[in-house]
Amino acid sequence: MMLLPERASDPLPPEAAEWRNAFGALRPTSPPCRYVSAGTWTNIHESCVDFIERFGAEAVRLGWTAPQLFGVQCG
Repeated sequence: MMLLPERASDPLPPEAAEWRNAFGALRPTSPPCRYVSAGTWTNIHESCVDFIERFGAEAVRLGWTAPQLFGVQCG
């Protein structure tokens, strides 16, 4: 029988892990809003992913929601 290495548990709470997964599903080179250039969207996407990894757990602890942190009104 082959034993698989144990997977490290996700350090992010479920809410922040959901944010990370949602951003992971978005293409960094394809803006979701026609008013945002591809280059700007790439920077936004990268910054949001970085924020989630670095501060996601703290944001959840402080009660922030995805719309409050990442909500954008396009058009």
